[in-house]
Amino acid sequence: MELLNFLSGGPIGYHESWERQRARVAARIAGDMPDGVILLEHAPVVTCGKMGKPEFRLDA
Repeated sequence: MELLNFLSGGPIGYHESWERQRARVAARIAGDMPDGVILLEHAPVVTCGKMGKPEFRLDA
């Protein structure tokens, strides 16, 4: 049976969590770490996707 690696650490900033995820993906691709699951919590984020325009912003 293969074990699954979990990482959790409480609330974290969106950009910091994104950078940590990118680093873990790079390490996984390089074979430096096993498969895993990242559990995280960050403040709510609104995304507009590729078709988003500045005038769509709620805080503009």
